[in-house]
Amino acid sequence: MKAFAQVVPQQVSAGIGNLRVVAISGLNDGNHWVHMEIMEGSYGGRFGMDGMDAVDTLYANTRNNPVEDIESHIPLRIERYELRTDAMAAGQWRGGIGAIREFMFLEDAGFSLEGRRPRL
Repeated sequence: MKAFAQVVPQQVSAGIGNLRVVAISGLNDGNHWVHMEIMEGSYGGRFGMDGMDAVDTLYANTRNNPVEDIESHIPLRIERYELRTDAMAAGQWRGGIGAIREFMFLEDAGFSLEGRRPRL
């Protein structure tokens, strides 16, 4: 992107936010289940526009699963799901805003996290 920015600066975003993948798994009535949660990051500001908020920046073919869908299939409850309004990046065109999603485990389960600089 730095190379493109030198040639077409009005078509390049300022950067990509930190993306994390959470894997949650367990047993429910003797059946294994796995949920992969893509924790959305964001894009930096673009020429004339703010960065895109809460988007899957580095993964393809993923979707933002509705809370109701997750809760109807696996023993999790989503306690909170919102934009991080306290973490807006400064600049003429601000960077995008990431999301917060808090889970409550309704049964015993395993949890793993892949990403850079996690803060739990």
